[in-house]
Amino acid sequence: MFLHFNIMLLLTIIIVENVLPFSPLHQTFHISRNRQQNNNSRPNSSLQVKNFNQPQKKISLETEQNSSKTTLSIPDYLITDSISIPNDQRPTLYNALSNPRDILAILLVLVGTVMSIFNTVGQYNETYLQLESVAITLGFLSALAHFIQINTGYFISSNIRRGIVDDAVINAYAAFYSGAVSWLALRSSEICPHFLTHKVVDIVLSSFCIIIFVSSLVAPLLTLAADTSPIGDNINNDKDSKGGNMAYRLCQWMVASIRSFSEEGNINQEDDKQPLLPPLSETEVLRARGLVFIGLFGCVFTPDAISFLIGGEEWWSRVSSAHISQRMLESSTSLFALFATESSMIAHRVGKVGVAPYMTIVPFFAGVCFLLAIIPCICALYWLGDDVSFFSFYRE
Repeated sequence: MFLHFNIMLLLTIIIVENVLPFSPLHQTFHISRNRQQNNNSRPNSSLQVKNFNQPQKKISLETEQNSSKTTLSIPDYLITDSISIPNDQRPTLYNALSNPRDILAILLVLVGTVMSIFNTVGQYNETYLQLESVAITLGFLSALAHFIQINTGYFISSNIRRGIVDDAVINAYAAFYSGAVSWLALRSSEICPHFLTHKVVDIVLSSFCIIIFVSSLVAPLLTLAADTSPIGDNINNDKDSKGGNMAYRLCQWMVASIRSFSEEGNINQEDDKQPLLPPLSETEVLRARGLVFIGLFGCVFTPDAISFLIGGEEWWSRVSSAHISQRMLESSTSLFALFATESSMIAHRVGKVGVAPYMTIVPFFAGVCFLLAIIPCICALYWLGDDVSFFSFYRE
């Protein structure tokens, strides 16, 4: 596929979402305000350290006449960064990662590390295909684990937030996206099972993946649009304004739909009222803006899904015959996106429990993503470049 655009996608994930918003330079302008906000709105930070791997208690949402009042059960460092927490009160990285969910994530990242080494040295042999099979399997398992988390409330913040920045929603996004790129890696690989090449299967799965890739851009745009609307927080109390804030309504639907799958996180609704969503915090605005840029380049996988939707196995067989390394390249680049996504979600969970502020966590995991994705992607271009097509194969 567009290998150059995949490189841009991964660079954007690292730089725009992770490095720039929480860089020391950016923090200089906001650190004092964040500390004041943390001191005024959060209880003692020691509450966060205890049982941070356990499902959190459901918060209560109380609606007043013209404003919303949200009572947070515990501090949530996805809402406000953990800059103000003393280092001796933070959970350790070992404690933060000592849970079944992150053990699976670390295993996937380790497999990605080995595959990155193979790509760097240009070893595309039988062992590489076996690693590819393991990575794809772990990718599907990771997607399933996200859904189990949402259903059980395990390690999911109970703090209801707006749109894509809600913890349950971002986990659902990671689940769908990991599943989509895992399918694309499997469908385009040398190890694709025969039943996946059936035309009906291609139509169904390709259509589903197109929706996921496009939604990666639409969801954060809706979140930001809902936050800037003057109707926003009063929409539930003003029946005449129904339909006036479509972005806010869609964000309500998004959060309610995902949260409805949770055993403990069902949102209380009366009549036709949707959950009242708090405005975005300063940290959440930065996260949502970063996700917009990720979505812009995340859509580069859409042409592949469209091609499988229209051409199916007949088209892909022609491409594979004309460009003998195309299967290897397509599958590898899809897995690079999977490794970057998994690394980002590890950073998400580590930052959520306050192991370190994002200005410390993000550059470290950016380096991990660079080693897992950018370097092997460039090396794959070097080793396979003579036997692949970057643009013309879409028309073959």
